[in-house]
Amino acid sequence: MFSRRVLRLKAMQVLYGYFSGNSDNPYSAEKELDFSIQKSHHLFFHLLNLIIEINDYSAVKIENAKQKKLPTYEDLNPNTRFIDNRVVELFRKNAKIQTFLKNYPYNWKQNEDIIKKIYFQLLSSEFYSDYMSASTNDISDDKKLITEIYTEIIAKNEEIIQSLEEDSIFWNDDFEFIVSCIVKVVSGIKDTDNSVSLPGMYSHQEDEQFVKDLLHKTISNHSVNEKLISSFTKNWDVERIAQLDILLMEMAITEFLQMPEVPVKVSLNEYIELSKYYSTDKSWAFINGVLDKIIETFRREKKISKRGKGLLGEPGV
Repeated sequence: MFSRRVLRLKAMQVLYGYFSGNSDNPYSAEKELDFSIQKSHHLFFHLLNLIIEINDYSAVKIENAKQKKLPTYEDLNPNTRFIDNRVVELFRKNAKIQTFLKNYPYNWKQNEDIIKKIYFQLLSSEFYSDYMSASTNDISDDKKLITEIYTEIIAKNEEIIQSLEEDSIFWNDDFEFIVSCIVKVVSGIKDTDNSVSLPGMYSHQEDEQFVKDLLHKTISNHSVNEKLISSFTKNWDVERIAQLDILLMEMAITEFLQMPEVPVKVSLNEYIELSKYYSTDKSWAFINGVLDKIIETFRREKKISKRGKGLLGEPGV
């Protein structure tokens, strides 16, 4: 599930706290990293369950309408297309989702106002109206609706984000990414599927070791890498360089020297991208300039040694 960019972000957040004096124990930092990744995985399941809760709320509204003293024809003969949505039903029957919810319950019903608002926002949307009145009725229509609910309503709902923030400080940065993961899951459902395939916590088997190595090697090489960066920023007031910029460069240098399977260009691009989102407006250009000089020096001194798959075109390979 989690791409290496997300794992780098998780490591960056933990390392920032570590070097800010929140801890001096690398293994406590590793536990915090594990916890952060696990919490993000939990958010994935809780947001999958949200569409089930919205669907359940719709079913309750239909049943309540039937119980009116003077029900209308529409009350007695409701359009059940949404509550019969096959994607929601696949989620509802999924053993992984149900097992997770038993072990890590998150009661959306405690936030019934949010469910209610999403439901009525859904009712007033054009895409819902088109879905409910469409002449076709296949799983591609069901998938399209669920995708639009997540991207057009859930992803843009500030109350959901605020509610999740109250439960976990880790969920704010993860929200948009997790929604995109769910959309990817929905798009992968085939017409003949009787179950839905859910991604594991890590996209690849090696990724768990990658992020732990990144954390520990950045910590163990902190002093050396900090001095190295200082030597390449002599014309800058080091005290005025953003602490996050220094950390991102330390992490990049760790990958250049300590992770032979990761191409230098990949590492460079990833940390530049992280700086664009999480540091100052000018940080990415500064980081790019400093790291380019460091890479040139490393190559000249033959300090970079890369090997493994995906390294075709890497100098020295």
